[in-house]
This record gives sequence, C-alpha cells and structure tokens, in this order.
Amino acid sequence: MASIAARQVFAIALFLLATRPAVVMGVRFVKERNQEATRRNLFADKIGRGTRGGAAGAAKGLGEYVPMRARVGTTVPSAAPVPTVAPVPTASPTNFTNQLTGCSFMEDDGSVVTFDEGESMGSYSTLAGCDNGNPDDFPCLCAADEPGQTFCPYCVFRDAFDDNLCQQDGSLVQFISSETNALTECSCSIMVEQVGDRFDVTFQYTIDSTCEEVTPEPTTTPTTSPTSESTTASPTTAPVTDAPTGPPTDPTFVMGRLNKVENDLTLSEGLNSRIIAKAFEPLTYATGVNSTINFHRRPSGGDTFEDTRRNSAGGFRNPGGWVYVSSSDAPSGNGGVGALTFDRNGELVNYQMVLDGTSANSNGGRTPWGSWVSGERDLASLGGKIYQVDPMGVREASSNIAWTGDGGAWEGFTYRWDSPQDIPTFYMSEDFVFGAIRRFTPSEINTVDPWLMLEDVEGDLSFLVLQPDTDASSGTFTWTSEIQIARGNAAQNYPEAQGIDVEDNILSFVCRGIRQLYQLDLDEGTYNRTSTTQGLMEGEPNEIRYATANNGETTLLYMTEADGRRSGIHARDDEDGIIYTVLEGFLQPLTAGFALSPNGKHMYVSFKRDGTVFEITRDDGLSFFDTITFEATDAVSAMRVILGH
Repeated sequence: MASIAARQVFAIALFLLATRPAVVMGVRFVKERNQEATRRNLFADKIGRGTRGGAAGAAKGLGEYVPMRARVGTTVPSAAPVPTVAPVPTASPTNFTNQLTGCSFMEDDGSVVTFDEGESMGSYSTLAGCDNGNPDDFPCLCAADEPGQTFCPYCVFRDAFDDNLCQQDGSLVQFISSETNALTECSCSIMVEQVGDRFDVTFQYTIDSTCEEVTPEPTTTPTTSPTSESTTASPTTAPVTDAPTGPPTDPTFVMGRLNKVENDLTLSEGLNSRIIAKAFEPLTYATGVNSTINFHRRPSGGDTFEDTRRNSAGGFRNPGGWVYVSSSDAPSGNGGVGALTFDRNGELVNYQMVLDGTSANSNGGRTPWGSWVSGERDLASLGGKIYQVDPMGVREASSNIAWTGDGGAWEGFTYRWDSPQDIPTFYMSEDFVFGAIRRFTPSEINTVDPWLMLEDVEGDLSFLVLQPDTDASSGTFTWTSEIQIARGNAAQNYPEAQGIDVEDNILSFVCRGIRQLYQLDLDEGTYNRTSTTQGLMEGEPNEIRYATANNGETTLLYMTEADGRRSGIHARDDEDGIIYTVLEGFLQPLTAGFALSPNGKHMYVSFKRDGTVFEITRDDGLSFFDTITFEATDAVSAMRVILGH
C-alpha cells in the first residue's frame, strides 16, 4: 500500500457555498469530461481571482482558486464574486518519489496498485481540506483523463467560521451560514453516470444541493413568546446579547441548598448541568459535527467575550453569540488558550486554539478592550511569559508585556479603569511565596490601539507592600518600585497570591496556602483580611471573579477551590461576608475557569485535573444576574444529599 505521504493526489471537487438560505435553493451543475476545456473556462469566470488553495498546476486552465479555508492573514479580493459552485483542489503529493501512471500507483518497491476508471481509490487519494471527519471518509475516484487522474464528487459547505464541511451523497448537514449567520440545513445529492464503452469512457456527474434556513427548537421553554429578530438585517453597531423574555414570577434558584446530583456534581436547587468538553476528546457542535482537534488538557482560568467578528457584508457573523476562553495549564509546551464559540442560544458552534506552544497557562484575566491576558505559571525557574491573546483568533498573540521582566510564576490579572478618559491601571499576581502583586500604569492612553498599552515600556511599574495592624486582620498599604522589598513583604504577609479582581475601588485577591482574602481600598490606602474557610469552602481559594445579582443590588465574589473535600464553586456576599456554595464535585480536587456568559444565563466551570468543562443553567430560565435566594449549607446536609443519590 502507498504511504500516507504519497496518498495526497491532485483532484478536483465541487464546492457548493450556501447563499440566500432563507429561500430553498437549488444548485445544479453537469460536467462532461470530454468538454473539460470549455467547462474550466466557465469555472474561471465564475470564481474570479482568489488565493490559490492547493498545488500549483493541479488543474490547468482553472485560474486561481477560491481557497478552501480562509485563514488569518489570507485575503480574498472583494471583487471576486461569491461562487455558487467552485472547484476545490486536494493537497499536493508530499512524496515525489512515487510515480503516478494512468490510474495506478507505483510503490517504492516497484509494485503497482491499479484502479479501474470510476473506481474509488480509497486512502490512496482523498479530498483534502475538510474540517469534519477523517480524510479517509472522502476518497476520490479514478479518472485517467482528469488532472491528477482523480475527481472527488462531494459537496463542501463553508460555515460562518470558515470551516469546510464535506458531505457525501444523500447526507444532510446543519451549520451557521457565512452569508446570513442563520442556522442552515443543506442536502447533498450526487449522481455519477458512465457514458460510452471501455475504449471511450466518459463520466457525467451531477451534484444537487438544496438549502433552507432552520429555526432551532429552544433549549428551554420560553417564559413569554420570543420576539422576532432577523439576522440578515442591516449591520448593528453592537452584538445582540439576548432577546428579552419576561421574568417568571417565581424564581427557583436557591444558592446553597444542595439537593440535586447530576453529572457527578452536587448542585444547588434550581440548577441544571451539562458537559461541554473533555480533555483529549473532540467537541461536538450543535450541528452534530465534531471539532477537528481534541479539547486541551488541564483547563484553567477562563472568561466570556461577545463575538465581535464580522462577515463580508459588515454584519456580525454570530449575532448575540459569545466566546468562552479557557487557558490550558498543561506543562512542557502543551499549554495555551482555547476558544469555544457559542451561538445566541448557548449552543457550541466552534472550537479553536488561539494560543498554543506555551506552558502552564493558569488563571489570567480580561482587558477592558476585550483581549485575554494569560501568564505561564513557571514555579520551577520563575521564567514564565505573559501573553495578550485575541479571543476571536484574529490578531496574533503577543508576549511583549511591559512588566514581564525576566519572567515569573504568573497567576491572575485584572484592571481598574474608571472612565475612558483616564489611563487604566493593571494588576497581576504571582503564585509563589515571594510573589509580589504588581501594578502597572501606561505612560499615556492609547485610543487608537489600546492593545499596545500593555506593551508601553515607558509605563510605571510598582509592587505591593502591606503594613498590617497588630492583629493582622487589617492595615494600610503602599506601592514600591523596589521588587526585593515587595518580595520579602509578600512572603511575610501575602504568600502564594492567586486570583485577583477589581470591583469599583476595591482590589481583591486570595492567597491559597493561608486561605485568606485580601480587599484593598485603592482610594483610601487601607485593607482588610478575612478567612475563606467557611461552610463548604474548605479547600484553598484559587480564582475569583466579581458579579452582581438581584438586578445589581447584591455583589458576589465567586471563588473556585483547590484540594477541598469535594472542590466546588462558591460565592461570597460582599455585604455580610457569608460564603454560599453553588455546586460541588464528587472528589474533584480543583475547580477553575469560572465565567458567566454575557447574558448571564450560562455559567461555565472546569475541573482542571480531569479536564472536564461544565455548563450550568437555571431551571427558571433567568440569568445569574437576576433574583437569587440564598441559603447556607453545612457539610452534614450536603453529605445526606450525596448518600441519598
């Protein structure tokens, strides 16, 4: 058999791009090989001049190809018409020592494998560039007179995320259309007819496709009739976050009343859970298609961002959708940041790595302009870098962060920006005994490209120094430019700093080993320190995130947990200091990646060591920003729920 490197042979497939899917569309194209020169000239006229998508010279007379997969940095001229049917080349051979003669492969040992005209060539020749399935799922057929001596009769649909969905005869596929941003279902029908005798064989093949817009069933019963909104309207100035539904009169979520066991989680009353991703496994999209790459190992810090990507018409590609970023704490160059894209209904539609090749990316945090800051937690040599990452995967990640210095064991990131006219201030923690909290202020505001403010080498860098009172539960603080002074102070007063966040003028961070929460009043220069060990929060505090509830009347500080009896997600009421438990895992040693979707209806949490990401929603259909009832839970009550399961 031919080697894997030798099986990629030049071929032509038919590319069907769904256009105007709101109306049933019929695309029909008939090609006879004995008229190939005429047909190819017509093809060249249809597709215009784009970027070559395959090997040079693979198909003579076809001109430049519209690429199968438009990658970041690849530009297709706007003047090129959108093709209804366009050819797609397979990848070129990577082993030129093998010779192709007729419909035969000559192996390295001189043996020959021969295929009859029209016969499937199996793994010797497959359609390249498909983002679904395996290459062997799409074998090409022997066609001795074709360029590359093959043709590949498949439908290929491009979705809103530039993924190519290859389909076989008789199949159906659902995807988000790149033209209308609507859920679309397309069928693929292929007929191949042999014409002539064995001395003069020609093939006529017909590809038919019909596409129509699909209205998905709601994941939960809406509380009121949903409003109608067109996704093909004129571009808006901001993404749609959610269509309003009237709130129910009786909210059912009781935070802290753990009475439901599901997916190896113990949940508060009124919550549901589902598994979104597992390490080492592909993710399944709402269309039923699997991701082309497996989910990353050791999911760590995360947050959500409104999907701001635009389509060619200037509208939003995924209106109302969002991206959940998830850092990977995997070591030895296996870390990075993954990005999971959800549509406005919270259904998964895409997964990609927006940063890879790094190590031990831990907590991180968002910037006010919508980038994600992820640091390497290098505890061995303190040489970790900090990266600024685009959650959309459009802009290349940068490690030119001004305060990185010689590196560190980076953990959490946050900022304070009181108004757009002010210069923002950024804070970052380090996860080791001598890790001092860093404060960085750029030298000036940059409204043209705020991304560059984190790279401003002229900015001011300083380090936190605490001055505790006698009982060490409160005190004052200052900032110093001397890192060694701050390191000694950190070891004495706030070792192993972890998650960090800002709410108004309060900078909060936690220290894992001593299980303490620090809250600094940035305006007054004072701070308080309290224990995080309370109720079911028995382990070490890890990540923290502020969010409001009860329509803005309650401020909660959500905390993830490491090495607890059954680590979970907890929330501290900022007014009375009581810690309530949202959920717990069964003997799960470390939670991370807490985030709420922009509309507040979807909570995400990962269990780092087994690599599972969960989505948590409310039975009542409300968001986590809406009305919440609280109830403290003791360990005995929680154990009864588990034993009764």
